[in-house]
Amino acid sequence: GAARYLLRLFPGLVSYAGTLVLQAWMQSLGVVRPSAVAAAVAWPCHLGLTHLLAARGGLDGIAAAASASQALTLVLYAGLVFGQGLKRETWAAPTWEACRQWWPVLKLAAPGLVMVSEWWASELAIL
Repeated sequence: GAARYLLRLFPGLVSYAGTLVLQAWMQSLGVVRPSAVAAAVAWPCHLGLTHLLAARGGLDGIAAAASASQALTLVLYAGLVFGQGLKRETWAAPTWEACRQWWPVLKLAAPGLVMVSEWWASELAIL
């Protein structure tokens, strides 16, 4: 039922969150091409995968296809950004100093979490 469908969508939500982070980072630097290329490649793959998995697994297959498509988008996007070394001067190695003062960051992140929840709400509405 619906619970199983949502459970199958969860990996896609994690991938979607990663894609949003990369997208926000690149857009803040004025770089939009990797997002467009990743979407242009992932979209036809999503159509084919959804058709194939829907025929074989019904709702479970559709949810699996959505999650796989989100993962593919993230892999393509990250591959384009990091593989080409885009804006390498903005890359920084992780430090413990970056882990301090998390509360202000979490307060800023909460609205983004609500926005991602909109995607889940739309999936629930489909059910």
